[in-house]
Amino acid sequence: MIAWFASLSQQQALQARLEQAAPDSAAAIALAIELAWYLRQSDPARAHQLSQHSAAAPAALRLRARLIQAEQDWLMLRLEAGWKLAASVLQESAGLAHEATHEIRLLQADAHALLYALSSERGAQQDFMHHAQTAQSLAQQAGDALRSACAQCAILTDQILRGLPQAAAICEDWLQRDWRQQAPALLAVLGNALGLYLHPGAHMERALSCYILAAQASQQSGQMRRAIIAASNVSRVLANLNELDGALEWTERSLQLVRPYAWPGLHASCLVQYSECLMLLGRSDEAQQIGLQALQMQQPQANSRNYCHTLMQMGHVELRRKDFQAAYDWHQQLAELAQKLQHPDFLASARIGLLRALCGMGQAENALQQGLDWLPGMDPVELGMARLDILQALAAACATLGQHAARLHWLQQALALAHTIPGMQISAALLDELAQASKALGLPGQALEFARQANRQRSHSHNQSASQRAQAMQIRHQSERVQQEAEHLQALAAAEARRVAALEDMRNSLTLLGEIGCEMHSRRKLDDLFLDLQQQLHNLLDAKYCTLLLPSAEGDALETVFRLQDGAALPPYRVALDAHDSHAVISWRERRSLLIDAAPGQDNPMQRSDAPICLSALFGPLLLGERVLGVLTIQAPPRHAYGERELLIFNNLCAYGAVALENVQAWQTLEHTWQELVEQDKLAALGRLVSGVAQELSAPLAASLSLATEREQALQHLQASLQSGALNAAGLSAHCQQQQATGQDLLQHLQHAANLISSFKQIAVDRANASARDFDLAITSQEVADTLINQVRQGGHQLTLAIAPGIVMHSYPGPYGQALYALLSNALTHAFKAPGGQITLRAAINNAQQVHISLEDNGCGIAAERLEHIFEAFTRPPTQAQSGNGLGLSICHNIVTQLLGGQIEAHSQAGAGTVFHLYLPLDVA
Repeated sequence: MIAWFASLSQQQALQARLEQAAPDSAAAIALAIELAWYLRQSDPARAHQLSQHSAAAPAALRLRARLIQAEQDWLMLRLEAGWKLAASVLQESAGLAHEATHEIRLLQADAHALLYALSSERGAQQDFMHHAQTAQSLAQQAGDALRSACAQCAILTDQILRGLPQAAAICEDWLQRDWRQQAPALLAVLGNALGLYLHPGAHMERALSCYILAAQASQQSGQMRRAIIAASNVSRVLANLNELDGALEWTERSLQLVRPYAWPGLHASCLVQYSECLMLLGRSDEAQQIGLQALQMQQPQANSRNYCHTLMQMGHVELRRKDFQAAYDWHQQLAELAQKLQHPDFLASARIGLLRALCGMGQAENALQQGLDWLPGMDPVELGMARLDILQALAAACATLGQHAARLHWLQQALALAHTIPGMQISAALLDELAQASKALGLPGQALEFARQANRQRSHSHNQSASQRAQAMQIRHQSERVQQEAEHLQALAAAEARRVAALEDMRNSLTLLGEIGCEMHSRRKLDDLFLDLQQQLHNLLDAKYCTLLLPSAEGDALETVFRLQDGAALPPYRVALDAHDSHAVISWRERRSLLIDAAPGQDNPMQRSDAPICLSALFGPLLLGERVLGVLTIQAPPRHAYGERELLIFNNLCAYGAVALENVQAWQTLEHTWQELVEQDKLAALGRLVSGVAQELSAPLAASLSLATEREQALQHLQASLQSGALNAAGLSAHCQQQQATGQDLLQHLQHAANLISSFKQIAVDRANASARDFDLAITSQEVADTLINQVRQGGHQLTLAIAPGIVMHSYPGPYGQALYALLSNALTHAFKAPGGQITLRAAINNAQQVHISLEDNGCGIAAERLEHIFEAFTRPPTQAQSGNGLGLSICHNIVTQLLGGQIEAHSQAGAGTVFHLYLPLDVA
């Protein structure tokens, strides 16, 4: 199943499998879409490229590719386009019940996950909760605990932001467990949620640790969006701890992460955090400009929490700039949007800002009245911190109006509320205000006590702040050390991966070289061998110029057999073996390879006037044992074109070339010998054919001669009777009847002889002219059988033809007859040790395009160890080593498989006869 996100090592393994898959195959397309899914945030351009061929993928993978595009639309704030694509994935996936259920559920869970993210950007809270819960349920049904937990964390984050009480219980439960051991894909989400829970209270150093861990886990799992958010959150915590240098550093990290992707929403969030840092550094004007830039980028998400946060930041900046009217306007916009989106935290922040802006504009009475109106609606449990700020704002308004008793009242309520907030540290500023209010009312003792408490709290806060900053620095240093160690380990892993890749490349090269060697060894002609060698050199190395030199017939020089530049032939040349400055001669004489790098302009003995200028060259001897068969050289124009790897490949190709060259020469000798033996076999076969035909003709011709002699004697007797007058009508009639019978017998014998001669003539013509024509299989087979019938009778055997009439083939009748003659002769020669043998020739249409011919005998059979070599040349029965030359079945096999385009098989067992099966096409064309 396709995971939610994948680690870098998993992505690399998937990439390796993709490279090994056949291009455009179903497996390659599936791997490409899966890899695109994992790269959708870390490398969106590559993900888009990989998912381009999804049209040929199964429906589920096509929809996942569409989901990748929908996520890019979301990140680029094309919210409506992303929503439509994600919704279409849900709609179409509903009709895929016939496909893998778990895979479809995960696809639908991922679509709902994207829709809840889009709902958040669009400010649709009800849609967010529906899609988040559905995504969690579908992932759970599909058995994917990681996706289910990520959806739960998304819901948890929303609950934290809304201040819902159940969020605290869930977060505390996680914090009690060893949550840091979760998978990186989950840590990226969970760390952000827990950091958000811990951040507002007194545990900012723990929040910092959570955010840093989330940032690291996000990058490990390829969740760049969450990595950017986590880096920005780290900056926010450091800013709250007054560690502004660290805050700026992490803000810059977040900006560096987001810039390559140009995601406007995330870029704007990073700019807002940058604006906050500038504001805290007293650079409020710059902070204002950065905030305005962020607002412009966030216009498509103007109904989101992120937009609320930017409005709040703009209000804070204007308060710092003391532009209270602008601050009031920004906080008023924030209040309207927060109320519309039902975000009580932002609504409370907006009201606090409005009160401060009103006070700054000199409208303290208005601020007091607004504060009194808002105070009852603020829950002291869910919005305790915000209510505390409202109470202090009311006290400030009362101080402006000179209402000291009311001021003290609101400050005392604020103090009481602060004591009820878990983990809340009473601020020295609040105690100072209480001291001032008490003094203004003429309560010096109370004022003194509050002043003392303020000093103690200030000292405590200072120490605590210093401790928190120290812890923050420690956490930063630890995280940086862990990051450095991780980067070091990644560098080691990358180096190891490169080493493994190099070894794998070398292994693949050696494997490829082995395959090339096998292919080269199959070459039978020198031209084919060199062209193959040149092509392989061109594929594996920079071989602009390639030459093969062989020794001359006189043995005093090396002559170019082939000489090519970019595949085009160059004029041949020869170099004397006593030319001591020739690299080819040195390689030949010293039997070693040479790697040449010539400097431009220097004397270059390898350079020929009719060849391009080449500064790099390899020369290698074609060694076979102690013999040097020739020299191979390749050359390239640039310097340093060849190194140790290229030399290793070249040496291997030279070794394979030497063996292949020896094979070619041996094969040429063998082929010449083979042709001589084949011609001898053809002559012997023709002799046997002529002998068989002569034997067949002797019987009808002898009978015809005897009948002709009898007829001549009868005519002489008739003539004598006629001269003596002894011939009467009855005698003449008897003589005529006798001559008629004799004539019929004579005609029959002569007709039989004529048929034999006709068959012999047809076979001879077909063998002499191997051209395709139509012929009747039964007739042609009978003609061949007739030429052997005398041999069959002499051996006391029986030959039966069972061939269906009307099987017309368009093929080569002569070669077919030669193959059939070889099979029949083989059976008569080797199959029978005594008379009584039975040979049966059958033929029938196997399918509309093929005929099946079988020749079966009941002879002695063939042993299993000999059967697999039956069609090899020079194979004879061990007991009949002097019978024939052993080429009959080999020639038969070549005729059937090469000329007739068919197949031939032999099935036999010792003592159980033999069957030859021929499968021939009805039309060789």
